[in-house]
Amino acid sequence: MKFRYVPSVKQSVSIMILVIMGFPCAAQEVDRSAVPTDHAEKLWMCMLDLETSISRRLFVLEDFSTAGSPSLSPDGKTIAFDGVSPGSASSSAHIFTCNMDGSDLKDLGPGAMPSWSPRGSRLAFSKYSPEQGVWLMNADGQNQRLIDQQGWSATWSPNGRMIAYSRSSNAGPDFVIFNLVEDEFRYVFNDISSGYSSFYWNFAWSPDSQRICFKGTGKGQGSHVCSVKVGAKPAIVEHFQKESFPADFTWLNNEGIVTSIWSKSQKCPQLFRIAAAQDSTDGDGESQIPPVEIEGQFQGRRNGEADVSRDGKLLLYVSQPAKK
Repeated sequence: MKFRYVPSVKQSVSIMILVIMGFPCAAQEVDRSAVPTDHAEKLWMCMLDLETSISRRLFVLEDFSTAGSPSLSPDGKTIAFDGVSPGSASSSAHIFTCNMDGSDLKDLGPGAMPSWSPRGSRLAFSKYSPEQGVWLMNADGQNQRLIDQQGWSATWSPNGRMIAYSRSSNAGPDFVIFNLVEDEFRYVFNDISSGYSSFYWNFAWSPDSQRICFKGTGKGQGSHVCSVKVGAKPAIVEHFQKESFPADFTWLNNEGIVTSIWSKSQKCPQLFRIAAAQDSTDGDGESQIPPVEIEGQFQGRRNGEADVSRDGKLLLYVSQPAKK
């Protein structure tokens, strides 16, 4: 994304003199998201201002071979994410929290896919075996509580009343809604087949806490970006279909989903916005609007694992070096 260069007062006077003297004066443009050249082979935690379309690198993830599922705290001051050290398996991931500049890094212990409570006092997360399941803990890692040993990939609803996670049922993959107010559990599809053979992790609630966006496979060709309304009669809407893409979602608003898709121009995955309004699909449930690449992200790098701030103005994401 480009913007027109605005000269200083001194520069303006010089330009006026040049124009008066008859010299041509070409407009100067500056790259809004110039890619930093240092630490190019490392993972970066980045922030994109959606109002100005300018990205900035928050910090470099020096000691991690992979880092994902970043979650921005409700007050916008703390980042939670999962990370793996070099040479370790993904199942050895730990959950970390840090300030926005990467300082005060804290290891909260084994786990993955952290999701903040609306007040930022607790985290929902998942653990690999031997303690596999969906868990809750305080933001400092204390008072860990197992919610469901058969569940996976928990995410807190924006209204704070529910936690959704995936679990297999008699009819196939399903979502479980844990109602924190009533301390009750219920399946979304409730033993009715969704038509998919699998739901992938890192699905996301819509801002109004009415729908869940997820990646589904095993139905038709390729993989689908879908959303389902969490209610008495769930109905799946298919927004996008592609052979393969990472499974990580966040919502810009109730009508827009962000995920990582291969960019032909950049020749690596970039963040795209997918239309998710109910009326953006045709009669067969397929989207009529193609995905749109989000402006302002760092170019020439693999971008993904995004999370939107509560006010919808900032997009947190992980940037990786492009594969050679």
